[in-house]
Amino acid sequence: MPEPSIKGTIFGPVAEEIHALRESGRISEDELAAALEAKDIALLEAKTVASAWYPIDTYARYLELLCRLEGGGKPAYFERRGSMSARRLMDAGLYSQLDLLGSITDEPERVGEDARQRARRAYRSKLTVVISLAGSIYNVGRWKVIDDAKHPERVAIEIREADAYSDGMAGAIVGFLDECAHSVNRRVQKLYRFERPTRDRIIVWMLQDLSELRGKR
Repeated sequence: MPEPSIKGTIFGPVAEEIHALRESGRISEDELAAALEAKDIALLEAKTVASAWYPIDTYARYLELLCRLEGGGKPAYFERRGSMSARRLMDAGLYSQLDLLGSITDEPERVGEDARQRARRAYRSKLTVVISLAGSIYNVGRWKVIDDAKHPERVAIEIREADAYSDGMAGAIVGFLDECAHSVNRRVQKLYRFERPTRDRIIVWMLQDLSELRGKR
């Protein structure tokens, strides 16, 4: 089984930020040694290649370190990091499917299907395209869009085989998705949250009904 890894497009900016903190003296060598493993420190000294794969556990430790240094140890920091990653990729014109997430349109009606069901089916279809990019970013984790049984106008994202994902990474995924939605609909600020029923399973829930999002257009 390959080492759980993440693409350089996401790993690189985080590594570069820690490298800059190290170079400026804002973090000492002793602090780095206490927070990171030897392989993590070695990767700080090498140039990151956007198309290459890097260890997920190193990325998770980088995020935790930056959260302590830059985010006061607060979980909201991870969502801000995810938002920054999404904005950077969209500004660079990468992953065009990200633009779909804020677009809420109906699909042709099916027999026996009401408007709420049709809207959820349309959004589920778009979100499925968006999360297809996960395979380009992570080499582990099975992502799937599912219906929210408690809310007929919402869907959720289920990530299975997610043992390698830290809670900080899950928070960054939420921020990433929120930024995608916000980029298309500026009135949408907070659309997702995550929970972890088991170590190997993460669910990202919607916080608003699709009809509410339409009202914000």
